[in-house]
Amino acid sequence: MRGYEQDGKQILRFTDFAGLYQRSDEHDNKPPFDMPQRWIDKKTDLNLATHLDFVSDADIIGGNSGSPVVNKSNEFVGIIFDGNIQSLVLDCIYTDTQARAVSVDSAAITEALRKVYDAGALADELLSVNKSLTAAIGFIVRLGVRVVQKQGHRSVINDRAVIHQNIRPKHTMHTRRSLSQKSFIYVGKIDSVDTITAKRVTIQ
Repeated sequence: MRGYEQDGKQILRFTDFAGLYQRSDEHDNKPPFDMPQRWIDKKTDLNLATHLDFVSDADIIGGNSGSPVVNKSNEFVGIIFDGNIQSLVLDCIYTDTQARAVSVDSAAITEALRKVYDAGALADELLSVNKSLTAAIGFIVRLGVRVVQKQGHRSVINDRAVIHQNIRPKHTMHTRRSLSQKSFIYVGKIDSVDTITAKRVTIQ
């Protein structure tokens, strides 16, 4: 997770709920900065210091929206939903100067579920699932990293976030989880640059 500099201004790596409400107030709560009435009513219930979004130097391409972000302890910490304008170049070449992936923070998800949407039971369930699958995610990520590095392809990893590894712009390795089947799909081996064999690990 890293901020970056743009037009001489340092862009922080995190935003928070306080900034969300501030931006809305600065524009008199008018589109596209207007907030739902539920969020206005629940403002006093929220911890406004809670991180909302964060940026990282993960190597994303179009189609990565919805990908999970995990930290070095293999814990789920966010979901990628966008990239800044400078990240468009990542379809062709990797640079960490300004290109950033944008993710919603898991802390914001649980805070909103509990205090805005009155869905505390769902937040508890998600946290429980996250803890029970941490070890499995770590195994899958490490396996994917070893496979890519063995084949001599570049892995995109730092000490805080591991998203995916690019084989080519048109071939991206994802970890996908089905809650109903309690299983993970991961890349088991690479037969060639253009052929990827997937395997399934079932979590009991």
